[in-house]
Amino acid sequence: MSGTVARVMACLLVLAVLTACNNYTLQEAKKNGDLIEGTPDGPLNMEKITQFIKDADQSKDSKLRITSYTKEGDAIISDLHFDGKSIHYSYDDSRDKFGGKTKGKSETTCVKMDKRDAARGNAKGTQYVLTGCMEAIGMPNEADRQEVVVLFVYD
Repeated sequence: MSGTVARVMACLLVLAVLTACNNYTLQEAKKNGDLIEGTPDGPLNMEKITQFIKDADQSKDSKLRITSYTKEGDAIISDLHFDGKSIHYSYDDSRDKFGGKTKGKSETTCVKMDKRDAARGNAKGTQYVLTGCMEAIGMPNEADRQEVVVLFVYD
């Protein structure tokens, strides 16, 4: 009986370690300097996206990580890398416990990022959109399948 208990405890320990490795906490995102949205404090580090757009406009290599948190506190990570010519974008919702059957990591390449005034329902805000994308992933713009909405910030 004690061998069974030891095996169960070992399995629980391994499961706890694997679960902890799969989480990306708000504290980690803050420590890493991510642009963070979906928290009660509102978006944090918005200057990062402004700098990314400026760098891309000047053909400078630039990287940006946007970490969005669901209502349940699960991280959805968007990584952007401008290599001087194109924006390489990855969208990872594998940590979203309620993300559905298609969750995981997907990637595409886009031409540029635009900042636009937009609305969601009755709410107005600013939308950051990748344009000229090879594939629509993450939050595609329903009006244009070659665009991906990276971030929406409510006014």
